[in-house]
Amino acid sequence: GGQSLKAITLVSEIHREFEVELPLGNIFAFPTIKELAVIIEEMMGKKETYEVIRLAPPQEYYEVSPAQKSMYIVSQLNGASTNYNITGAVFLEGEVNIVQIEKALQALINRHESLRTSFKQVQGKIVQKIHQNPEWN
Repeated sequence: GGQSLKAITLVSEIHREFEVELPLGNIFAFPTIKELAVIIEEMMGKKETYEVIRLAPPQEYYEVSPAQKSMYIVSQLNGASTNYNITGAVFLEGEVNIVQIEKALQALINRHESLRTSFKQVQGKIVQKIHQNPEWN
């Protein structure tokens, strides 16, 4: 129990310091600092580089991706559909605190721009708009 927690903490520190994803099992498979150092160095040498996605400056509308454009056109041709929605239901037993559920959903919506985004045509071009305070219920 305690050893696993220490190992998880060590993996987290290694990730923070060296920016590598060291599997937890490696802590136990390579128990000495020297062995771990070799593994970490190997991982650092193989580390893939990723292009950083820069934050777009605030604006009224944003360009859509080719996939978004295709989905928009199909939805306009076929009408309303839930083809690209993930649907489900949750059944709650006992007393339900609606206010807390609404607060949790609002926090989720505030956190994820994709949940506040709508698509429309402006001057013949398909664009997306990220709403700051959308109304919902």
